[in-house]
Amino acid sequence: MAVPHRDRHARHDRRPPRRRARCRGRVRPRTQHELGSRHHPRRARPRHGRLVHDHHIKQGDHGRTGLMILVGDTFHNFVDGILIAAAFMADIQLGIVTAIAIIAHEIPQEIGDFLILLHSGFSRARALAFNLLSSVATLVGGLLAYFALQSLQNLVPPLLGIA
Repeated sequence: MAVPHRDRHARHDRRPPRRRARCRGRVRPRTQHELGSRHHPRRARPRHGRLVHDHHIKQGDHGRTGLMILVGDTFHNFVDGILIAAAFMADIQLGIVTAIAIIAHEIPQEIGDFLILLHSGFSRARALAFNLLSSVATLVGGLLAYFALQSLQNLVPPLLGIA
């Protein structure tokens, strides 16, 4: 009588078999490396702790996340441009300090946005291009605010208060 491969190993092991926890969602291994046995590819199983539980993620969710990040970041950069222009109109030194502060807070945010875009399925070149394109909104917001605020000088102090 032929003994299945797993049962042959079970004869030598005196410990009782462990019960596996059941996952109700789909479980898939990340890479081929994380699969079990080389000798028995049909019986290969994902190694413990290396599973991705993706039953709570819908198929198109990652693409929407990237789009939402781009829209939010573009609006955020546009408002930053308005605030920089308002600060420069009030005082040159205040404008320089405001620009440095905004640049200091934008660098880690843009890196995070880039990584979210990569996770959303964008290629590196495409994620970088869209990230740079959303950063151009700072320049657009600054120029529009500069020309609009020249005629509306009384709006500069409230805008600086928002900053």
